Amino acid sequence: GVWWNVLVEVAAAVYSADNGIKKQWLLDALDIGCVTAHPSTALRFVGLLCGSCCVYMPLLIVNPTNVLSDLPVTLPSFLSSSIWNDLRNSAADKLWLLTTRIYTWAEQLTRGEGLPCHDHIHGSEAENATFLANMLRSTCFAVEDHLAVDKQLKLANLEAL
Repeated sequence: GVWWNVLVEVAAAVYSADNGIKKQWLLDALDIGCVTAHPSTALRFVGLLCGSCCVYMPLLIVNPTNVLSDLPVTLPSFLSSSIWNDLRNSAADKLWLLTTRIYTWAEQLTRGEGLPCHDHIHGSEAENATFLANMLRSTCFAVEDHLAVDKQLKLANLEAL
C-alpha cells in the first residue's frame, strides 16, 4: 500500500544520508516501536533501513514480510559496521525493550489472557503478534553480546512462542 511506498522512499533517502543520520533514524525507529500502536510498521522501517545499509543488501527481496523475516540477519549486520561502535549497546537495549513489549503482548494473546489491543498496540497487529515476537527474539539472540548480562539471562529464558 501507500504506507509501504512511503517507508521505502524514506529508507532510500536515509540510505544516502550521513552515517550520523542513519544511526539516529535507526535509534528513533526502535524507540517508536516501543510506543506506537503499530509496531510492525516501525519494524518494517527498521528492516528497510538495516537491509539497505548492510552487506546483504544485493541479496534481499524487499517486501513487507521479508524485511521483517530478514531482521535477525540485517540488523546485526548493520550494527557490525564501525559507525556503530559508540551506540551498538544503545541500539541493542532499545531492541530489547521493543522485544519485551511485543513478546509480553504475544504471550498473553497466545494464552488467551490478553486483548488484541494491549499496551496501546492496535488490535490489527494481533494476527502478527507471534511472528513479531519470535522474530524479535531471534534478532536479540543475534545481538546478545551487546546486551547487559541481566538482559542476556532474561533472553535465554524466553521461549519461542
